[in-house]
Amino acid sequence: AGVKAAIGFETSMAGVKRSVTFETPQQFQQMSSDILDLSERLPESANGIAAIVAAGAKANVPREELTGFASDAVKMGIAFDQTAAESGDMMASWRSSFQMTQVAALSEKINVLGGNNLEKKIATMVTAMGPLGPVAGMASGQLAAMGATLASVDVPADVAASGMKRFMQSLTE
Repeated sequence: AGVKAAIGFETSMAGVKRSVTFETPQQFQQMSSDILDLSERLPESANGIAAIVAAGAKANVPREELTGFASDAVKMGIAFDQTAAESGDMMASWRSSFQMTQVAALSEKINVLGGNNLEKKIATMVTAMGPLGPVAGMASGQLAAMGATLASVDVPADVAASGMKRFMQSLTE
């Protein structure tokens, strides 16, 4: 079992190596060590953290911020009752949609707004509405507040997101 786990981790790190630009072999070794350390402190496997790191790199997260990005994704996954991989995908989408370098503040806002276990629903709405937010002149926090309002009255996430998209498009016309 230990050999299979080691092989799996090496395979995951190969994915990281393809996605991240390392200037020296020591940087790659340090990243590998950091991922193993995170897996001991957080409730996520080293393979899962490596996958989040690779996804973050593909979303243009700078190499120096990748372990923090992965740590935030794991924590967000716990808070939002979803997988760390889902959280990492959302965070990468938010970085692109809102041209943000740090999305932890947005996830904290969503966590506060989603007091009745609505975090995942709000986050899904923010992700769906995100690309239109800056076009309509709306900040990420405003979209999160709108999502929280709609989620609190049990509007399904997909219905709310498409309705808000139409609303924002009408604002920009």
